[in-house]
Amino acid sequence: MGKKRKERTSISKETMVVLRERSDNRCEHCGAPATDAHHIQYRSRGGDSSLGNLAHLCRKHHDATHRGDPRLAKYRRFSWEK
Repeated sequence: MGKKRKERTSISKETMVVLRERSDNRCEHCGAPATDAHHIQYRSRGGDSSLGNLAHLCRKHHDATHRGDPRLAKYRRFSWEK
């Protein structure tokens, strides 16, 4: 058996329910089925897990956001930005 994936998020179950409802369980960028909750301001840079700091994205666009794709800039915010 493989290792169990380490829990890396502090998003509450209640927040995930509301996020799924808000996005109709669709990627907020392309409309495909959403698989990932993305922290717009990364937790490592002071972001929290509130709904205002979360985007529901498909895996393709979540990965592209972390790679810095400029088309997905609205899903990134740095600690010095408001």
